[in-house]
Amino acid sequence: MAAFVAIVVALGIALQIDTVREMLVERARLVQAYDAGQGGRFSNQVLGLFKATEHPFGIGPLEFGRRFGTDTHNIWLKALFDYSWLGFAAYVTLVFWTLGAGLRIALRDRPWQPVLICALVVFFGHMLVGNVIDTDRWRHLYLIMGIIWGCIALEARHQCAQAPSPTPQAHHGAVQTAAI
Repeated sequence: MAAFVAIVVALGIALQIDTVREMLVERARLVQAYDAGQGGRFSNQVLGLFKATEHPFGIGPLEFGRRFGTDTHNIWLKALFDYSWLGFAAYVTLVFWTLGAGLRIALRDRPWQPVLICALVVFFGHMLVGNVIDTDRWRHLYLIMGIIWGCIALEARHQCAQAPSPTPQAHHGAVQTAAI
């Protein structure tokens, strides 16, 4: 409670400074000048989608910014533009396969369940953030994917260990039959 009061007091003091107050008011606006209008981020994204139909092999990394004057600020458009249609399909497949496979086993009571759930929540949040920023260069995103796939591998190993093994006599008979 004391920390909350201290933060409120510090924010109240900071708002007394004109430049800080103006900056916070500017950042609180839902749509910024660089987002809207002709040549804004959103109009460039729409133009980029149309241009992507003309370039099935993509235009290459960092080319969107050179052509449109601003970065894509959207991982889906960036994957389509930088990595080609095939790269986009691969990225979308990786994302949805990771989410689907992770969610399929998330509610199973296993020792790794808390780690998996945390990783899935963070991964899903990153995919949402990817709509407004390029997340493909965030190294920790791939670490999170690795954690999810590690938990998937643990579940597969657990399932194999739980599967009934053939009886030794049946296995011995199969070896004799194969020898004949």
